Amino acid sequence: MASITKRGNSYRIRVSNGYDENGKQQMRTTTWHPDPYKSDAENQAALEQFAYEFQQQTKGPVLHYKTQMTYREYVKQWLETYAEQQMEQTSYACTANMLRLHVLPTLGEVKLAEITPLLLSSLYTELLMSGYLKNGTQHYYKASTIKRIHDSISSSLSTATQWGLIDSNPCDKVKPPKMNKQIEPKHFNKEQSKTFLKALDHPACNVSEQMKVFYYMALYGGFRRGELIALTWNDIDFKKNTVSITKSAAVVRGKQINKSPKNYTSIRIVNLPKSVMDMLKTYKNSQTEHRLSIGNEWQGDNYVFIQRDGRQMHVDTPTKIFRRILRTHNSHSKNHLPLISLHGLRHTSATLLIAQHVDVKTVSARLGHANTSTTLNIYAHSLKEMDSTAAKALASILD
Repeated sequence: MASITKRGNSYRIRVSNGYDENGKQQMRTTTWHPDPYKSDAENQAALEQFAYEFQQQTKGPVLHYKTQMTYREYVKQWLETYAEQQMEQTSYACTANMLRLHVLPTLGEVKLAEITPLLLSSLYTELLMSGYLKNGTQHYYKASTIKRIHDSISSSLSTATQWGLIDSNPCDKVKPPKMNKQIEPKHFNKEQSKTFLKALDHPACNVSEQMKVFYYMALYGGFRRGELIALTWNDIDFKKNTVSITKSAAVVRGKQINKSPKNYTSIRIVNLPKSVMDMLKTYKNSQTEHRLSIGNEWQGDNYVFIQRDGRQMHVDTPTKIFRRILRTHNSHSKNHLPLISLHGLRHTSATLLIAQHVDVKTVSARLGHANTSTTLNIYAHSLKEMDSTAAKALASILD
């Protein structure tokens, strides 16, 4: 049971997590501050919930005495008793892999309390200089990858400070290598977008009705790949011409699952043009005919994008087909398309909207970004072009 003690304008919460090897009780302590804009009853409920969650975080195997614990031992218990319960599934899998592949081989046997800013800086430098082997070929880390490794270590050590295992997080005193200057997201321009849509109808590209609908929705709606694959027909409103995004498909530990979207703002309703919705409606009828034609072979569960037997489409399928379409088009046409990624259709959607002077807040909401600053950062180049256009427009009016 958590012990809650009022201390001035805050509350101290203490939880026992067993005893160390010397028989000393291990206490975990944290502080909670009430919200001055909430009522006493609301703050009391929030305090109790916070204390309960803190107590849940500290449950699990008794941690070794902090001066003896290695980083490998700590990471194992942190992943099992905290990260797996508290982190979103794909974030957990990514963090666990980052630590296992890139950090533990070097820091695994280092005592938790002996991880210093200098040691971390040396690790990052070594990773950048040495790189790694993959299929017998030498590769080198990007600064962005080192930043993700740094974030994974910091996440683990942040909890270690909360648990009282270390006095402070050494990651706070380390700057990972500077990120390379942000490269403009690869996307189609207006004419290339039209060329791509025409390529979907070219016999040489051999694009099925289902995949044609998929790419139209990706381009017109700015949806993420996983969001489209997780769609069911219940998410489609043909009367209002809208698509509801409430989940996303992803592969976690080798198994495809449906999970909550990337962030809470990713849960959204997106309007699509009637022409795209009519295309979707025609495809729905085709899917129904296909389901009836295969009878007992159908194993579907109302998904929009499917495998032949009705099961949910695999997340890699649209990417593989998209690459094939671009290669095939470029081999049959002099009007070549840039080899962008499938995610580039999402960037294309946003860039074309910005070019049409749609306000950033609206673009951000359609994309499901957590805040407009994310949109501003990603599409800075397009916004600069708009600013230049605005300056010229004012000059033409006032000069």
